[in-house]
Amino acid sequence: MEVAAALRLSNAEAERVRVLTSVRPPFDVSTAKSVRRQIYAVGNDTAFDLLLLDWMDENDEALCRAAMVQIKNWPRPRLPVGGSDLKQLGVEPGPPMGELLRRIEEWWIEGDFTADRAQCIAHLTQLCHEAG
Repeated sequence: MEVAAALRLSNAEAERVRVLTSVRPPFDVSTAKSVRRQIYAVGNDTAFDLLLLDWMDENDEALCRAAMVQIKNWPRPRLPVGGSDLKQLGVEPGPPMGELLRRIEEWWIEGDFTADRAQCIAHLTQLCHEAG
């Protein structure tokens, strides 16, 4: 991070350097779903960098090439709901709201990012009723 400061990198660039130089598991190219999860976690550019860094250690060239194509063609999605949706459901800002957002995001990721806004709101409504 000292190098990032000395080079006057933007916050986004500094974060990218931090992720690239941190201790981490190898980039997982085993399935398209795992590649999508990594894109969501770090963004397309950083996912591409991580793939390139780990390419030499991966035995399956075809999986690496497929991951590269996916990184280039699958834009990182945004969670279709947020705090304002929870406010409309009567949830006050604070730890309970953060917990509900964490749970809906986990559900959305587990569903491979396929749930649209209406489905996410329906699931949030269900979570709110369960939470009381």
